Amino acid sequence: MSLWLREGSSVLGQQLQEEAQGLRNLYQEKVMSQQDLVAKLNLSVRALMSSAPNLQLETSGVLGNITHLKGELPAWATRIVRNVSECVLSREMGYFSQYVAWVREEVTERIATCQPLSGALDNGRVILCDMMADPWNAFWFCLGWCTFFLIPSGNA
Repeated sequence: MSLWLREGSSVLGQQLQEEAQGLRNLYQEKVMSQQDLVAKLNLSVRALMSSAPNLQLETSGVLGNITHLKGELPAWATRIVRNVSECVLSREMGYFSQYVAWVREEVTERIATCQPLSGALDNGRVILCDMMADPWNAFWFCLGWCTFFLIPSGNA
């Protein structure tokens, strides 16, 4: 009986040693690599934890700025468009006034130096400008602005 115990225990010991070696190999292949990954994950979590309060403050600040700008942008855009429109209109009116003054000077000083022709030109101006052109000014002004705003939208 003692021989059988020795042989059984040596076979059993050999099996136990093989199982132990398999477990060591499994530990080194699987558990050790996972421990490295867990350590990296732990570092990442700590870095996120340290930056989370600052991130929340920065996000709140950005959202506050966006909300403020959302309310301010339409007013700024309206002011900018109004200022540019007034500038363009005053510049164009200045050019038109200069042109009218030049035409008046040329007609009165060079063309209409005699009295009957001067009276006829004045009467023609009254009929053309005061009675015919003035009622149409609003129409032409609106038509010009419509054209001005339609040209950029046609390219979009």
